[in-house]
Amino acid sequence: MKKEIVTNGVHTYTAAEQYVPPKEPEVQAHVKWFMGLKLGFMMHWAPGCQLGTMESWPLSDGDASWSQADVDWTDIETFKQQYINANKTFNPVKFRPDKWAQLAEDC
Repeated sequence: MKKEIVTNGVHTYTAAEQYVPPKEPEVQAHVKWFMGLKLGFMMHWAPGCQLGTMESWPLSDGDASWSQADVDWTDIETFKQQYINANKTFNPVKFRPDKWAQLAEDC
């Protein structure tokens, strides 16, 4: 049975026995340090977020079953053009990186 690569928008992972560790000692040390932190935090913030998307996944027709499920306000080709043009209207005048940083620290 073939295992799905993406399920409900979440990528599967490489099995532990198939993991290929980095060879460079500096990279190994950094990975060990990072894994010891026990917390990962990433915020995706880009022009396409204006459209309420999960990154640029809705542009991928191969992942349409889950990535385009919430694109219901227009046809998909119009949506793709809106996404591509989103940088022309992206003007984050209320962006407060200090608030985001405080939230991350509080968490």
